Amino acid sequence: MDNKEEKIQTINKLFKEALNNLEKNNLEKSEKQLLQILSSENLTDKSRAYILELLVNIQLRNNKYEIAYNFLQKILAIYQNLENQEGISSTLQRIAWFHLDHGDYDSAFTYFLKNLEIFEHLEDTQGIASTFHSIGITFQERADYEKAMKYFKRSLEIYKDIDYQKGIASVYHHFGMIYQEYGEYDKALEYYNLSLELDKKLNDEQGIASSLHHIGMINQYRDNYNIALDYLNQSLEISKKIGDQRGSSSSLHQIAMIHQTQGEYDEALKLYNESLELDKKFEDKKGTSYVLGQLGILFYDKNDYEKSFDYVKRSLEISEEIGDKKGIGSSYSQIGLLELEKKEYDKALYYLNKSLEIAKEINDQPGISSVLHQMGLVYQDLKKYDEALDYYNKSLKISEKMGEKSEIALSYQQIAELYTEKRNYDEALKYYKKSVEIGKKINNKKIINNSIESINELNRGL
Repeated sequence: MDNKEEKIQTINKLFKEALNNLEKNNLEKSEKQLLQILSSENLTDKSRAYILELLVNIQLRNNKYEIAYNFLQKILAIYQNLENQEGISSTLQRIAWFHLDHGDYDSAFTYFLKNLEIFEHLEDTQGIASTFHSIGITFQERADYEKAMKYFKRSLEIYKDIDYQKGIASVYHHFGMIYQEYGEYDKALEYYNLSLELDKKLNDEQGIASSLHHIGMINQYRDNYNIALDYLNQSLEISKKIGDQRGSSSSLHQIAMIHQTQGEYDEALKLYNESLELDKKFEDKKGTSYVLGQLGILFYDKNDYEKSFDYVKRSLEISEEIGDKKGIGSSYSQIGLLELEKKEYDKALYYLNKSLEIAKEINDQPGISSVLHQMGLVYQDLKKYDEALDYYNKSLKISEKMGEKSEIALSYQQIAELYTEKRNYDEALKYYKKSVEIGKKINNKKIINNSIESINELNRGL
């Protein structure tokens, strides 16, 4: 046996041991063995690319994203040198998704477009559809819903032509997400149920968990909290079972929001922190930004404005870094409320107008409704009651259209407060009673108690 053949046998033995350690989850030992193999001169380029792909997976499992990315670039260079179109395409896809997961939407779009060129050259119909789908998700993530819909529809057309059921289910799901952002909850629910039906047929547990999660969100927005918690807990259970920690984080976040809405701040805070820990672990910048923003709202609700501002500022910085328009608009809205607390009315209106501008740009109907309500608060504090009432009614109209009962009840409460300030006590009582009525329907103790307390104060005054 010559020296070269002996070296090849040594490499093969070491490779089997590395795979065995990888299977046993002994990542550190497997990584050392694979790096040792990689240093050998006897590897073919194709084998070198395969070893690097295994190392990428190990780095991702260890949350070492920068090292994983560097390995991906080395893999791409190898396949480009070999002119291996399939290898180039699969690596471009991984790099694009890496950028998308880390909130770098421009780079993700660039790599998806490169991949699209290859699929079109190869006349790979499913690959073209898949890339249209991925580009749609990229635009959706940056809240450019019109462009997202355009790419999703192109993707769906091809998926239907080739009868690719998993792709169809995914597009339906994303249609649901966009209609949810538009505040068109009936349409959103229709598409989530279509997606769920296909996910169940395909036994796609991750798809099932995601559909259940979003159906839970729709019920949450409609103040059906018990139904929402049922769906969200089902989703969380599946995500934990299949080891989908991103899915687990999303469900924990959403469940926390329900507890926060019901005034259960300690439980909400615990769940937000669990969600935040998972988001940071996976360097999910958008998820991290949203949890920080929600913590800002929680501390605002608890009248801890200093902490609230700190969390909102951190959320805004991340949203600006990744170009997340919705996140930026949400932060501006919260800063506006904090400026209102300081009686800085010009600053409050400045930030609220910036938030409203973004909400209108991305057609975020819930966001528009929320900001209009907040602008009403500013004008009410300035004793400009006609302007305030106009804003509350505009907000109320959108909430009624979307069927967001808790938001309707909060508008009634605020209108009642306005009439109380104007000493129009009959109108104030009427709106407080309407608020209590809705609070009882949706079992929101916070709304019920606040309104009843205000009614009692009015009655004592009368």
